[in-house]
Amino acid sequence: MQNVGSSGIGTNTGSLAVKVLREADFLTYGLAGILAGTLTETILHPLTTVRTRIKANAKEFMTLKAQTKSLYQTEGLRSFYRGFSCTLFNGIFANWTHFYFYEKGKELLKREANMHHDMAPFFSAYVGGMLANIISIPCVVVRTRMQLEPGSYDYRNISDGFRKIVRREGFTKLYLGATIFLTLDAIDASFTFGFYELLLKIFRPYFNLKEQDKHLGLILASSLTSALSAVISNPLDVILTRTQMVDTSIHNKEKVFPLIRRIYREEGAMGFMKGLTGRIAHFAVYNMLLFPFYEHFKSVFELE
Repeated sequence: MQNVGSSGIGTNTGSLAVKVLREADFLTYGLAGILAGTLTETILHPLTTVRTRIKANAKEFMTLKAQTKSLYQTEGLRSFYRGFSCTLFNGIFANWTHFYFYEKGKELLKREANMHHDMAPFFSAYVGGMLANIISIPCVVVRTRMQLEPGSYDYRNISDGFRKIVRREGFTKLYLGATIFLTLDAIDASFTFGFYELLLKIFRPYFNLKEQDKHLGLILASSLTSALSAVISNPLDVILTRTQMVDTSIHNKEKVFPLIRRIYREEGAMGFMKGLTGRIAHFAVYNMLLFPFYEHFKSVFELE
């Protein structure tokens, strides 16, 4: 009897040790996500600023090149880094949340729900993205307003923006455009992560195990994924920017469908495609950097 009991205790202890080690792995996935995401978002922040200006401009359709030139000539180089404190804060906290729940959810869905391996990344990325958005939405609201023309808002940094929005407009306005943001991010996250893993699986047989060929496969999968996601979600991105830039202490928040009708009436169907070139470029570079960075840090931390 003692031998059986000892064996049971040993098995339980071993099982617990495996769970503890596995949880440590998931925490480290989150750390790899912080490093990969923050590096990528730091590099791309100037492009985000240019895209925000293009989408916010209801008077004319500016190309990416024209808006970049105009911003540099009128406001200088520092203007490209407006709202960077929001990007940094979001990069640390939202990316950890996203990648932790993405990896953990993927394993749980495969093991517990017996979901097909190709479908699990779509659902786990969606859940991880939704949870990360609790942090992301207020950051994006403040960043969008800070990236507008000087004088639009007087936020010095992310904490100053949070305080002034709560004091002037109320706490709920930190989540201005949340429904649109959640829909947009769900599409982006699900398509980006899901198609990335699916395309990588498709391309893998065509590349041998040499390191340079592996990275070529990552880049090709990332590029195609980014183009698909950007085109599908750009109209929502325009609507989100127009919603979040409204100072609700002065103007009433415009409802989504009247806003859609107004954009179509005043700017035409192409109004919903404003910033598309920048969005494709942003997604392409973002994914070309994010996933190789992520795979690199997973390798550094000796994760699967």
